[in-house]
Amino acid sequence: MAYETLPFPNAEKAKKLVAEAEEFFLAAEEAKKPREDIYRRAYKLFRAFLKRTKDWKFSTLILDPVLWSALTTKSARMKKAIFSTFPVVSYKPEGSAQSADDLAARGATHLFGHYQTKDRPRVKLGTFLDALGLAGVGFVLFHHRYEEADVVRLMEIEAFEDVQAEDEFGNPVTDEAGQPVMESVSIGNTIQPMKQKEAIQDRPTWTSIHFTEAFPDSTATGIHEGTFFIRRRFVRKSYAMRMTKLEPEQGGWRKQAVKAALKAGCPVQIEEISKQLQWAAESEGGQRPNTDIGDDPFIEVWEVYRQQKLLCYTILNRREVASYKRITNRLGRIPVEMVKCHPLDNEFWAMSTFELLEKVHQNYQDQRNAGATETLLSVFGLTTAMPGFQQHKLLHEPGAVIPVTNHEQIKFQTRQGTGIQMAQNQMGLERASMDEVTASSEAFRGIAPRESRTATTDSLTNQGAGLRLQDFIDDFEEQFVIPWGEWWLDDMRDNTTPEDALRILKDPELVEAFFSEQGLEVVSGAQSSEIRAMEDKRILEAIEILGKTQDPFIERSVLIKAFLERMMPEKVDQLVMDDEAMLQREVEKLEMQAKLEVEKAKIGFWVQSEMQKAQAAAMQAGLIPPPPPPDPMGGGMPPPPGGPMGGAVDPMMNEPGMDAGMREGAAEMGAEAGMGGLM
Repeated sequence: MAYETLPFPNAEKAKKLVAEAEEFFLAAEEAKKPREDIYRRAYKLFRAFLKRTKDWKFSTLILDPVLWSALTTKSARMKKAIFSTFPVVSYKPEGSAQSADDLAARGATHLFGHYQTKDRPRVKLGTFLDALGLAGVGFVLFHHRYEEADVVRLMEIEAFEDVQAEDEFGNPVTDEAGQPVMESVSIGNTIQPMKQKEAIQDRPTWTSIHFTEAFPDSTATGIHEGTFFIRRRFVRKSYAMRMTKLEPEQGGWRKQAVKAALKAGCPVQIEEISKQLQWAAESEGGQRPNTDIGDDPFIEVWEVYRQQKLLCYTILNRREVASYKRITNRLGRIPVEMVKCHPLDNEFWAMSTFELLEKVHQNYQDQRNAGATETLLSVFGLTTAMPGFQQHKLLHEPGAVIPVTNHEQIKFQTRQGTGIQMAQNQMGLERASMDEVTASSEAFRGIAPRESRTATTDSLTNQGAGLRLQDFIDDFEEQFVIPWGEWWLDDMRDNTTPEDALRILKDPELVEAFFSEQGLEVVSGAQSSEIRAMEDKRILEAIEILGKTQDPFIERSVLIKAFLERMMPEKVDQLVMDDEAMLQREVEKLEMQAKLEVEKAKIGFWVQSEMQKAQAAAMQAGLIPPPPPPDPMGGGMPPPPGGPMGGAVDPMMNEPGMDAGMREGAAEMGAEAGMGGLM
């Protein structure tokens, strides 16, 4: 993100900043403690379930896989829906419904897709969603990644050449063995490629802030409405020394502050540091970290973000200010976002999926116990003993019927025999309620069987679960995906050079449009795919309706345009051509027809010439007889056997007394008679 390095505060101001940050931290730690206890308990049980350790215990074994598969299934389905399209977000002009034909939007979308491919967010987003279901809230830090890399630079250096040494008389110098003595002689400066390590900007990215590291201002309603946000971490001395080598714009620390913090020592016990590092590592799928002190002690780091003043400063071991910057991004807020799992009205903290499942699980167990009692009572019944009855005389075998006459001092209460059905119905309803809460009906029905299933109930359950899951996805997109796209657009415009943009986009027009500062809006990939599917459906419906119109006096294009102006005004220009476009299309059609006629003529001439060549070759080979000679009286070829009109042969034409002239006259008369009949 964009930062402006401010003049470093003097000793008095730095002391004031440290005291203020410590007050913020202690208040946030106290308010967060109940939530952290719930998270630690949830995560402990979750890890125990995955590893099948002795801590894996719930009152009902059949619901254990349901409880945890519901949590993991929900995050998996959310991740699948979010990554259903690539890239995860796209851009469009502000106030417009179209983005495909806008150069700035296309450039931003392509750049985001390029950086998303490098960032590979699927794995860490899945881990973040799992942690979100356990903690109830998640915190994300958007930043620009800096890393050390081997960079090759062309540098001007002095070049030397080894030559044989000479004495003052110009004679070659040799050693005792007769070998020439060599010496290096400068031959001037030359430019050569040199490799060196540099801290370079790599790409925009985001980091999940572990729940144990986040200390927000919970007195406000949201993360950006609060006074502060503190991220506490524990780093090694070696890491701190590397940070002193970075520039302040890159987040570097003052060397004097690091030395003073190391001299003072870390105020947190090593046991607490080890516990926090273990939670953070396991939640991210890593191994247990090494917490041995040795020659590399820990330093407590506070990254303090102030929303009102847009300040960001780093405090080491609760006493030394190591960096002091101002946040200068275009969004005007600190680069931290908060995502809530199940938001509660007018409350900062949200309920986790684990809490919700646990409450439903407890309710289910209570109902199951009640159902079991009802079942037992319906089978064995209640008995009432009179005063003075000795209980040891009553022998009751399960399933046996005890006649009342045998025990006059006992009365049996009659009960309905529907207790078993009632218990089963209650259990089924509670399973359904858990199913609805978690929006994971497929996983639930695959593990916990139901007593009754129909196609209708399954369809309704799936539909309801899909709607609830869509609500979760919509909330997550609003809290995370959309801010993700906003932060990346801001970062790409501030930190991407025109040369890098041209290398990625390979189109100067897209690069120029991207850096034109045009206002762009973020559209999530899942939302845009749904919008496109809905638009396609509406277009098909419009075509189907208009296709049934058979009135020949209605111009179809005018009707379609009027219809689409009401249904999809943003699509009219794309789906209906104006007069100029229609005229251009007609001209193109005529040009295409003319080209086809020319091609057909060329093909006909070629076929005719080839046939003539083949006929000549066949006659030359004697395969077909040559054509008859022309008639010396009339010239040209003789008439066909059927006459000039191609009709039947007249018997009179073959009379032996008719010469050629008489046959020609008779043929002309027949032709005139035939034409007269047609007239």
